[in-house]
Amino acid sequence: MSTTKHLFLAALFAFLLPFAYAQPANDACANAINLPCGTTNLAGTTVGAVSETSPGAGCVSNYGVWYKFIGDGSSTTITVQNVNLDTEFNLMSGSCGSFTSIICLDEYWASDPEIYSFTTVVGVNYFIYVGYFGTTTTTGAFTISRTCLSNDACANATPLPCGTSSLAGTTVGAVSETAPSNCGSQINNYGVWYSFVGDGNNTTITVQETGGFDTGVGIYSGSCGSLTKLYCLDAVVASNPEIQSFNTVNGTTYFIYVSYFDNTANVQGTFTISRVCTAPSSQDCAGAMQVCDDQTMSGNSNGYGIQEINTSNYGCLAGGTSEDEDESSWYYFQATTSGTLEFILTPSDPNVDYDFLIWGPNANCNSLGNPIRCNASGANGVTGMVTLNPSTSAAVTNTTSNPGGTSTWIKSLQVNAGEMYIMMINNFTANSTPFSLDWTFSVPNLLNCNPIPLSVELKDFTGMFIGDGNQLIWSTFTENNNAYFTLESSIDAQNWQMINEQSGAAQSNEMISYEFIDRKFSKNMINYYRLSQTDFDGTTKNLGMISINNTINGKKIKAKYNTLGQIVDDHYQGFIIIEYTDGTAIKKYQ
Repeated sequence: MSTTKHLFLAALFAFLLPFAYAQPANDACANAINLPCGTTNLAGTTVGAVSETSPGAGCVSNYGVWYKFIGDGSSTTITVQNVNLDTEFNLMSGSCGSFTSIICLDEYWASDPEIYSFTTVVGVNYFIYVGYFGTTTTTGAFTISRTCLSNDACANATPLPCGTSSLAGTTVGAVSETAPSNCGSQINNYGVWYSFVGDGNNTTITVQETGGFDTGVGIYSGSCGSLTKLYCLDAVVASNPEIQSFNTVNGTTYFIYVSYFDNTANVQGTFTISRVCTAPSSQDCAGAMQVCDDQTMSGNSNGYGIQEINTSNYGCLAGGTSEDEDESSWYYFQATTSGTLEFILTPSDPNVDYDFLIWGPNANCNSLGNPIRCNASGANGVTGMVTLNPSTSAAVTNTTSNPGGTSTWIKSLQVNAGEMYIMMINNFTANSTPFSLDWTFSVPNLLNCNPIPLSVELKDFTGMFIGDGNQLIWSTFTENNNAYFTLESSIDAQNWQMINEQSGAAQSNEMISYEFIDRKFSKNMINYYRLSQTDFDGTTKNLGMISINNTINGKKIKAKYNTLGQIVDDHYQGFIIIEYTDGTAIKKYQ
């Protein structure tokens, strides 16, 4: 074959080579392939790509392909894995022809994947350009994946309703944040969040590691940015679950942070989380039984339920230990008038040792403080709170606390009309022996025998945009000792400003509705509203929080997507992304 023919065939081969492979559909920015959350090992190739000017000034070769997605406010992780191409990718925000580069990523070893995690901004368009790591014409195949974590930030905490059972969770892809510092080394900066609103019942949180991921857990109350630590959990054995039971406060928001147990290591993994709710029993303060008269009453202290005696409220128990509930029962009583209150406690077995503590006036289960009466006598048998010692008829005058001495008696209690008291009776012998209480009052009917209602029994709390403002409506079934309501507003559910205060009905057994219109709401934003109620004694209770989405007023919804990028309808439950006709988008829980 002649040299001329060789040259001709070589030139023809060089000319036809680009046409030997199909041009990738996503070879141009305008044809970028959508990359929804949950995309796993999507096959990609740059083979057949036509040369273009690579974004990023030589960061990636000119023979690349494009992917895109819309930010939803969650943490997202992009992973590009080499198949037979040493890849590099450029992550950008903006629009075709007008980009802001976020990162150009190339791992040192060709076989290692390119992985990048970051927190997306709601409504922002993101583009990913994948090509060869150098500036040559080399092309080849790869896979691309995108995972999302909607609960990577406190503000996006996943709701955890009662009855949640073994809900799958992961910290894989979590973006580093400053973990709540008050759990020390038991949690790290790569965690995820869950939340729920207390209903006054007992709740049990269980976090179980899966795949060998040793979890650490922090449980808090309050609001994002202003959290109060309740419990820090880290089981000694890695495979054991973290379990915590506690009584919730109606209307209080609780947050759970789950991460790796060691704050010195960036370790991520999977787990399950569960929440079981039960009504409090008389073994717990929240389930305390009402006592009211001078009849003999029998009870049976059997177990201690939730451990509620601690360093802030133990009084004289065990001479100063931080926890001492062996087998306890809880009671409460309210005075109808002023007078002197006393009782004698008699175990059915005289060889059993009973102790008791009383908190008040107007004590609260969630902040008991120091008891005003405490008897932890080391003697078995009859004990109580009296004016005269039954054995000697001598006056009991000064003893309000007995930290383990041999005296079985402490002084009686002076009460005033309307005051509420809480009492815990503990069986130190821990053998569930029944006991009786014999009450003596200085005046007849000293204690209230009618059921004591909640300060406010809330029916509902709702809100909506009505054209010139946000209308807020709430209703009560009953009100007892209710001085006033307070409404607060916020644009981040963390920093609050009072916008309205309305007088309550004081006492009511009928449904009452209240209304306020906020005409100074923040436009084009989500507005949060918090309702609280204050008693005449100054005690304030949080009744709940709602939000009104003022970003959608005047807009039309184009489509709704789940976090996998699939179109959903109004019946879908979970996090969704709402896209509007003006090109904006928001993320919310539906």
